[in-house]
Amino acid sequence: MSEQTIDASVPFGMETEPSRFATLARSFLKFLRRKKLGAVGLAIVLMVFVTAVFAPLLSRYDPNFIFDEPNPGYKINPSIPDLAADPDIGSPIVVRQFLNPGFDHWFGTDKFGR
Repeated sequence: MSEQTIDASVPFGMETEPSRFATLARSFLKFLRRKKLGAVGLAIVLMVFVTAVFAPLLSRYDPNFIFDEPNPGYKINPSIPDLAADPDIGSPIVVRQFLNPGFDHWFGTDKFGR
């Protein structure tokens, strides 16, 4: 039989239990070790959550901003053949729509130039 040492400084029945935080942390670490796939899933969910919370700080452009530029070939009253050749010729401002993904627009632009 093994003998247990008794701490005389702690009265009988007044032994201290680990704090709730320590118990929770120990359970969490046990989960991370045993459930590797669950830990990866938790990391992905946390990453998406943090990205959503800090989205205003991470975004480069206002989602409603339209990328446009002046049209150098603008005609005030274009003819039908002119419009057939260039549909943007009757507008002083051209919307930069359907741009391919690049450095400025990582996913390209839509038909509204966003």
